[in-house]
Amino acid sequence: MSTRRDFLAGSAVALVGALLPRAIAAATSAVAPRWPLPPAAARIPETVGRFGHARIDDYAWLRPKDWFAVLRDPSTLEAPIRAQIDAENAYTEAMLAPTQPLQAQLRARIEALNALRPPEADAPDAPAIDGAAPGQSVATPDGRHVFWLRPASEGAPATVLRRDVADGTDAVVYAESDPAFAVTLRPSALRNHVVLRSQGQRSSEVRLLATARPLDPPVLVEPRAPEHEYDVDEWNDDLVVRSNADGAFDFQLLTAPFDRPGRAHWRPLVPHVPGRVITGMHPFDGVLVREELRDALPRLVLMPRDGREQDVAFDEAAYALEVPAAQDGRGAHLDFSFESPRTPPVRRRLDLASGRHEALDPAPAFDPSRYEVRRLVVPAADGAQVPVTVLMRAGQALDGSVPLMQIAYGGYGLSIDARFDVAAVALVEQGWIHAIAHVRGGGERGAGWWLPTMRTGKKATHDDFIACAEHLADAGYGSRGRIVAFGLSAGGTLMGVVGNRRPELWAGLIAPVAFMDVLSTLERYDEHPLGGAGIPVWGDPADPVEHAFVESFSPCDNLPAAPLPAWFTTAVVDDDAVSFWEPVKFAIKARSLTTGGQPILSHTAPSGGHLSAWGAFPQPEQQAAYLAFAIWAVDRRWGEVPQRAPDADDGRG
Repeated sequence: MSTRRDFLAGSAVALVGALLPRAIAAATSAVAPRWPLPPAAARIPETVGRFGHARIDDYAWLRPKDWFAVLRDPSTLEAPIRAQIDAENAYTEAMLAPTQPLQAQLRARIEALNALRPPEADAPDAPAIDGAAPGQSVATPDGRHVFWLRPASEGAPATVLRRDVADGTDAVVYAESDPAFAVTLRPSALRNHVVLRSQGQRSSEVRLLATARPLDPPVLVEPRAPEHEYDVDEWNDDLVVRSNADGAFDFQLLTAPFDRPGRAHWRPLVPHVPGRVITGMHPFDGVLVREELRDALPRLVLMPRDGREQDVAFDEAAYALEVPAAQDGRGAHLDFSFESPRTPPVRRRLDLASGRHEALDPAPAFDPSRYEVRRLVVPAADGAQVPVTVLMRAGQALDGSVPLMQIAYGGYGLSIDARFDVAAVALVEQGWIHAIAHVRGGGERGAGWWLPTMRTGKKATHDDFIACAEHLADAGYGSRGRIVAFGLSAGGTLMGVVGNRRPELWAGLIAPVAFMDVLSTLERYDEHPLGGAGIPVWGDPADPVEHAFVESFSPCDNLPAAPLPAWFTTAVVDDDAVSFWEPVKFAIKARSLTTGGQPILSHTAPSGGHLSAWGAFPQPEQQAAYLAFAIWAVDRRWGEVPQRAPDADDGRG
């Protein structure tokens, strides 16, 4: 067996050269193509592990010797690693070549559906200042001064300045000393103040500038503190505060006098209710509009000065709202955007006196009555109630005859909103049902829905996803073995776990930029661009209990020797969030262990970073490729494909 030194010193050309002729032949065959063998990958056993733990990793050589150099310049990637990636890409291209007509059809439909989105709304008027961050300038009512934000640059902090319009001179008002904090400026609702907010990771700090006294120094509301996030505005002659202080993890509203704005003087206005997340506030003369996330759905609540509340009604089972910030509180209406899985985004205007709202845009050329949206609640094994948003054709028979795509994220307290997902609509038009599993780990039910999943609680996320799939199959929304699961980044970890635990449930799994080698990455956190930022979420590798827990689910470390479903993973070489070799290693190792014949594909883009098209923000090209893969996987159109040469070492020891 070769050593890492021998392998990396050898020629890499043969790997791609051997694969491409087979790939081209298979892709161009008119009938019953003989699928090419996947690219061979050298097995070079290397002892890895830290903190008193050791194990053998046959594919550790896929990690560059100097990852930071590769992040700066992907062209510096070592030739053997580049050759393996190129060979993997060529194999994936060959396996997907027969799907190209379907991909073209799907892409055209996705692009047509994207065209239904309204144009971006005009941003609030902001004085033009050379060098100012976009939208980050606020003029005083008399027009004599402008507060503006100069963004941070190398060697210079984010700085708020005050410009004298008459002579063009600038004076520094505030400079942020901590580069981990982002600074924003906005006018208060009644335009009496400029709100200067510094936001870090789960910590914030606000200062107020009086527009009637622009030369006064900014007034600090409350000093920043770890785990304390807050924001402020003005309402009913008081300062109104949205804060998570004193254990209000899902936020509360409080008030304070302007001359004593600090926390010691905050008085309750809207109490904290666990599971009801107060996500925003919009003060107006006579009424305070509150944004909430309740029962995994966004809400708008009107609260007049007398405290009587009114929920704004929406005629849909599941939907998403977007409310622009810094609306003029002297007006009589609130503008917002409404959409649902079957309704393209439409701008609407809410009358604050009646609570009724109407569309500001003409109805798009799309018939939502052809589709049905349902909100289900699935009981997890421990009794937790997991929301599921379903999109299907109107009148769809629930007899298990149609395929199901189930998606989730389940990490970092981030929610998947019930938006108009053009890829989901295009898939439903192909005769599928689409479901969003709002599993624990996301923020759909507040902090109590995700904080317990940190460190050693992550298996609740995995259990929820499996419970949702089984429930949907039992209820006729799909059937076992004809479900395709989708999750990206941290959601890709979820895909790896559920694919390993219950391979028989899935026809296929799709995992862009998937965090697959969780244990190895955590063990080497000090060599990662994000450092130890992931430890509070995933676990501390130096803690024996937490190390063992991560090792029990890390996808690369738990692949079974079993008939695995079809797989499609992606990576990006200059991704500084999820290292590119993790999805590649997973695909290679999965092929060495599967006892089945479904294709296991990986595609690695050369650049673009984590938030690119082949990363966490798929564009129509990628969306069409994923959907075509899903359709072929469910229909088993590949038949049985070879996983390795007959005489290859299968990696099972």
